[in-house]
Amino acid sequence: MYEEKNDQEGIATISSNLANLYNLQGSYKKALETHFKALKIDSASGKEDNISLDYENIGSTYLSLGNYKKVLDYSFKALALSRKIGMTGNVSNALSNIGDAFTSIYYADSAGKGFTYTTGNSTIHIEHSALLDSTLVYQRLALKAANEIKISVSISYADRGIGGIFDLMKNYDSAIYYYQRAYNIVDSLGALKEEMEYSQALGHTLAKVGKYELAAKYLNITIAIKDSLFSREKEKALGKIEAQYEDDKKMLIEKTLAAEKDKREKFVIAGVSVGLVIVLVFLILLFKRFRITDKQRKIIQEQKKDVDTAYLKLNDAHGILQEKDKDISDSIAYARKIQTAILPSEEYLKQSLGNYVLLYKPRNVVSGDFYWCHQEGDKVVFAAVDCTGHGVPGAFMSMIGSSLLNQVVIENKVSDSAEILWQVRNNLLRQLQQKGQEAVARDGMDMALCIWDKTKNTIQFSGANNSLYIVRTGITLNILLDHRLVRPTGNDLLEVLPDKQPIGYQEGKMDTRFSSQTIQLQKGDYIYIATDGYHDQFGGEKNKKFTSKAFRDLLISLKGKPMSEQKNILDNTIEQWKSANEQTDDICVIGVRIP
Repeated sequence: MYEEKNDQEGIATISSNLANLYNLQGSYKKALETHFKALKIDSASGKEDNISLDYENIGSTYLSLGNYKKVLDYSFKALALSRKIGMTGNVSNALSNIGDAFTSIYYADSAGKGFTYTTGNSTIHIEHSALLDSTLVYQRLALKAANEIKISVSISYADRGIGGIFDLMKNYDSAIYYYQRAYNIVDSLGALKEEMEYSQALGHTLAKVGKYELAAKYLNITIAIKDSLFSREKEKALGKIEAQYEDDKKMLIEKTLAAEKDKREKFVIAGVSVGLVIVLVFLILLFKRFRITDKQRKIIQEQKKDVDTAYLKLNDAHGILQEKDKDISDSIAYARKIQTAILPSEEYLKQSLGNYVLLYKPRNVVSGDFYWCHQEGDKVVFAAVDCTGHGVPGAFMSMIGSSLLNQVVIENKVSDSAEILWQVRNNLLRQLQQKGQEAVARDGMDMALCIWDKTKNTIQFSGANNSLYIVRTGITLNILLDHRLVRPTGNDLLEVLPDKQPIGYQEGKMDTRFSSQTIQLQKGDYIYIATDGYHDQFGGEKNKKFTSKAFRDLLISLKGKPMSEQKNILDNTIEQWKSANEQTDDICVIGVRIP
């Protein structure tokens, strides 16, 4: 009946409800067709909140059908649009869909080939061993989004997802922790369906670690609510459908009566209009009999018409270009939010490094440089990393690099700087499938990585093409046994040189391991690590590079100044040097004052 009255909003609403009913019945192909019908109508009307929900529903349905690429396509669309319009309630759902997709891909990838995802002009391959890491990233982002808006159900979904990932990783203690959190939430809400599911997962995991009595308790809860749950859910769903049907029926009757009244009024108006039209036609015909044709005026009118038509076409083309530019800008801006979310917060850096300075200046909206930090007891591991490229390609590589550091340092508990670089390189080569003649792209990263032992007051350093700088009054070469590994600048700075090889493929050096240097620190020392973007910046009167020598002199000049003032000096110096030139590369500088 909505279609007979051409009520597009009503058709879209009914389509969404009908699609959800098909999903409950397991008719996923019918559900998908009906969701796309609702999306087409909502897109025509420009209702962005409904479009965001349509994207999320389509992604969920594709998940049931096992089409994981489509799940990612539409879930990323839902995520970007929800962020854009501030629809925070749908952000966590979209992130959970993405995480669930990677979990399902992990199960389906029995051959261990991994997963290749292509979007636009970018293609990324995720190895089988990294699929669970990807799942964990998005489930944690979903949990973060749910906590921000304090929606208990969404928090429980994210906790359940993270618990499932740790269960697959055989990290049962962490799995039990998140399962228990999820169960406590749904138990307090009285959500029986989720309570049944979460108690079952919790019970099975408890059994895996030998806590059989507690496992039996939760599995008995699962059995107790299983039968009543499904009958109650079906009755509830049918009740909602019947209520919706009555509401739609009432709305249709009201619109039908209004349409009939409007039809009668239009009939009267049409009768009067016809009479007026007849009179008007008669007057026009009478006027035309006496009008003198002005050929010049017609020519001018035709020319004006051509100009107007050309202008409209040009204006339409301009509008299309503006819309495409806006879509691209919105997508990149959201990518910036995702990249920012994986970087350590200012609070965490302050807690771990104490008195520090950070200058982070991406060349574009998103960056190929990133910084990383993790504290374990009295040891702090921190790094400045420069990935291949900048902009969107560099940002993709930076997310992979951050994930690999998490895996090697946090999960695998590697505590030697040279071994960390070695394992990150090997894992990166596996993920990017770089070997021999196939390694054409030379994708990889340069890195300066430090492990600061606060108890011993030492710093262990390893570098892949990036140096460590130590500033101290009257510093000598004797801080290292091998003087070939340092380069002094005056009496106040020593540069600890890196290994001349990247974290990635390099012909002839694939068996060459990274070295490490341990330095005894003193109170008042300043230590700095940086990517090459600062000293490679073009500018000055002759439009040349800033140079590493000028960078070392600048670090010496910062000695004794507060860290907040050091950041202003670093920023102002490079901006004045750059002047009207474009920024050459991403910039990342980290400095720490030793207490």
